[in-house]
Amino acid sequence: MPLIILRSPIPATLSYASTILCCISLFRLLNPSTSMVSALTILNERFERDASRNSHYVRAAPQRSSAYCSPKPGAFSSNCPKQSCSTIYDCKIRDVPLICVCDKELCGSVCVPPDAGCEGLAEVPNGNKTRAISGNENRVGQTVTYTCNSGYRLIGSSIVTCKANLKWTVPKERRGRCVSASGNTSPCGRPKVQPHTILDPAPDVRKSTYSDGEMFSYTCAPGYTAAAPGLAVTAVCSNGQWNIQDLTCSLINCGDPGTPINGRHLNRNYTFGQKVSYFCNEGYRIECPEHSPGCQVRACEASGHWSGNLPSCNTVRCPDLDNPANGYTKAGRNTVNSVAEYFCNPGYRLNGHNKRLCRRDGTWDGSDPTCSIQDCGPPPFVPNALRPIYSSTTFGSTVAYTCMDGTKFEGENAGRIVCQNSGQWLPAPPRCRKHCDSPTIPHARVYIGRAGGPIARGKVPSDTTLNVQCREEYQLKTVYYPRCNNGSWTRLPECIPKDCNDRPPIVKNGIARFYSTRHNDRAMYSCYVGYEMSSGSSSVVCRYGKWAGSRPVCTKKRCPWINSEPNVAKWLLGPEGQKNPWTRPETLSDSEELVKFECTEKGHVLRGHTHAICLNGHWSPPGSPRCVPQMHKQIPTDWLFYGRGK
Repeated sequence: MPLIILRSPIPATLSYASTILCCISLFRLLNPSTSMVSALTILNERFERDASRNSHYVRAAPQRSSAYCSPKPGAFSSNCPKQSCSTIYDCKIRDVPLICVCDKELCGSVCVPPDAGCEGLAEVPNGNKTRAISGNENRVGQTVTYTCNSGYRLIGSSIVTCKANLKWTVPKERRGRCVSASGNTSPCGRPKVQPHTILDPAPDVRKSTYSDGEMFSYTCAPGYTAAAPGLAVTAVCSNGQWNIQDLTCSLINCGDPGTPINGRHLNRNYTFGQKVSYFCNEGYRIECPEHSPGCQVRACEASGHWSGNLPSCNTVRCPDLDNPANGYTKAGRNTVNSVAEYFCNPGYRLNGHNKRLCRRDGTWDGSDPTCSIQDCGPPPFVPNALRPIYSSTTFGSTVAYTCMDGTKFEGENAGRIVCQNSGQWLPAPPRCRKHCDSPTIPHARVYIGRAGGPIARGKVPSDTTLNVQCREEYQLKTVYYPRCNNGSWTRLPECIPKDCNDRPPIVKNGIARFYSTRHNDRAMYSCYVGYEMSSGSSSVVCRYGKWAGSRPVCTKKRCPWINSEPNVAKWLLGPEGQKNPWTRPETLSDSEELVKFECTEKGHVLRGHTHAICLNGHWSPPGSPRCVPQMHKQIPTDWLFYGRGK
């Protein structure tokens, strides 16, 4: 039967509660099977829907009255919603979507979210469930009635109602279930174990059989979830067998726990029991939110949420450094690896390291340096200077030097030095350089300066350079310019006799042999083959740059006259074989000249060599042949014929 809605305006004199009670009474009159709670819920929904479409409804401020939806006497729960209501308008708080429901079991009329509800009810084997109100079976205020099929009877509570604290009025073990009506049933054994599930109620380990109609609910164990969260499967003992559906439970996945800015976490497995560890990048420090210690490691819990809260990675900063007494510091942002520098005021020196590094743990390395007054210490010693007189050696103090007699002053600032902020005396102290005695160098003249100024005599100032020139017939062994160095001369050069720069004189038809052209070295002469030294000396000597001694003369060698017997003729043979008689004893034969010997008398023959050659002044072979009578061989006697003449 349709619900009749009154469209006329509500009189201002009629209270809102009276109007609602009137509507509920009329609704129950038309729908006698509907309870007071169900009537209130239906009216709430339809009234809200119509009110949103019809602006002519009068929405007067309601007068609160809970007479129509009072909880049972003595019922109380701290889990009830805090906001009570009379209409849906009492639940419009800060645009939060809430509805007004009636819970006569526990909480009364309260505001709850539209999707709030109790856990799902298991199916009833061999039976049915009937809802008192349309909509979700497990919504707050919903009443469900259990009935059994033919041949079965109901045991347990036949009606359950979802309370505002999201709990059913009847626990699982006492809710209605259908058993065989005949009573002739067989017991069931222990219910089977399904992976990652728990049984409610927990089975009694001492019990091995169960009666017909006994029931268990399977739910996923902590850390596991079914395809539909909160799904429960009921097992009912029916005629010796368990009517049961399989329940597949998988590990709960908590999802990505999040990554802090400037940080990271390890482990990409986000299922129940897994842990993730957080780390911050260099220069950052991990910090947990307030009231959430131990957030560096988070665990995926059975609720599907990560333990603790997401940490943050905050920049590591070292504390500000104090300025040292009589000094100051310069630092950057005080972040990791930044460097702070220490400085002292003028006139003070730093004791310790002048730099410190901000470490990863937020502390500075090293220790604080100090600034102490700058003291340059005693002024430096200057040879050949009078001992200076001073009263202080700290920053800004001045010391003056004076050179002794016989020395040369070299320096700046009139010999004054000042203690600087660096702890040094500046400028460099002067130098008091001793004079040198004029040197005596044998066979030399000594002049002042490289260009050859006046002759050096007496005392020569320090740093003066000399020019040494050797006398005639002498030369410098090494070209060097000596310098006076604080009373002593650097290496002095030496004058030595001159060398003969030219080679020894050349001799015609001869050669000179020598090893060097230095003073007193000797050159030896020799004539070519076929020549002999006829005059002069066989050697010359280098003396003071000149070769001393007479050169030799090399003349061609000749062979002597060959004495021979009168009957031996001598012929000089020319280049082309022509013969010239050699008859003059005073004439000598040239080298390599050839002589031929012949006998002048007939019947004579030469005994000895027929020719001789002049070699290097000697005849070869030596001596002269002889002419002797020619002798015939003896006639053999067997050649003679003997006979008588006629």
